[in-house]
Amino acid sequence: MNESLSLGHRLRQLLAALDGDVQSLYDELGIAFRPRFFPIVRRLLAASPQRVGDLAAAIGVSQPAATQTIAEMARAGLVSLAPAADRRTRQVALTPEGERLAERLGPVWAAVEAAAAALDRELDRPLSAAIDQALAALGREPFRDRIRKALK
Repeated sequence: MNESLSLGHRLRQLLAALDGDVQSLYDELGIAFRPRFFPIVRRLLAASPQRVGDLAAAIGVSQPAATQTIAEMARAGLVSLAPAADRRTRQVALTPEGERLAERLGPVWAAVEAAAAALDRELDRPLSAAIDQALAALGREPFRDRIRKALK
């Protein structure tokens, strides 16, 4: 481990390695799909349609970030957007093309989960558990508050 790098930099390196390799696999398979699409597709497979804000909250990203990803998915023909009943929000649904692609990617996603579980077993402590614990701790006390305490 390179202790001279900040925590944020090391986390970005880890995410780049994980998502980068998944993206490489999609590219090798000739599939126009991005790792950041996965949580949205998974939620829409469970219940569709969903409002953009609800999707953002469910996957833990800001509404502008979800909107940007959903717009990219719509351009790729994976999702459709329609006004919600209240006309103030938009609902997102998988298109038939998005559903077919999700079915095709099912075995790939299962393999990604298996590889993640194998990585967890290789570590002193499962990475997934450490991430969950860190997120819970930051939910109790945000990092900015921890920084402010350290500055005092």
